[in-house]
Amino acid sequence: YPQEHNLSCESRSAIDVAAFWGVTITEDDYFRRLPKSDNPHRGFLGDVDQPAGTMPPYGYGVYAGPIAANLRSFGLDARAHRYWNLNDLRAEIAAGRPVIIWSTYDMKLPGVQEWTSSDGETSVIAQWQHTFVAVGYDAEGVYLIDAYDAGTKQFSYEAFDAAWAQLERLAVTVH
Repeated sequence: YPQEHNLSCESRSAIDVAAFWGVTITEDDYFRRLPKSDNPHRGFLGDVDQPAGTMPPYGYGVYAGPIAANLRSFGLDARAHRYWNLNDLRAEIAAGRPVIIWSTYDMKLPGVQEWTSSDGETSVIAQWQHTFVAVGYDAEGVYLIDAYDAGTKQFSYEAFDAAWAQLERLAVTVH
């Protein structure tokens, strides 16, 4: 299903992966249990109903660590990854396990910026930050379910990897 809020792609991707593993969660229930923070590595940053493309501090999203932790709170063996690579991603998909990945909407390359949260940690951020669920690959590229419209889209390895690299190749797996 498509995400229910302008900036709820991470929650949508997480509950879609949970459903794959037989765990039913509503998007709002998942989002309510997600920590909130001005550090995207610690919780959801900003207002989930801000327009797409909004940057901190007004709206943005959340990264892999809190998404994996929240999935674990629903009983799933979720793991956050940072600086992953295509071989890792393909191995998970080949094993039949969908993977949440952080990229940018439509594989845009807006460039990265830095955001320093109130805890003093500096995070890499990118406008149009977005999540997808990686579900397949072939010789040409990867197949991703887009949280925005629930459509399955194919991106070349070159386009995908460049956009994924902007956000430190973040991923969440469930075993």
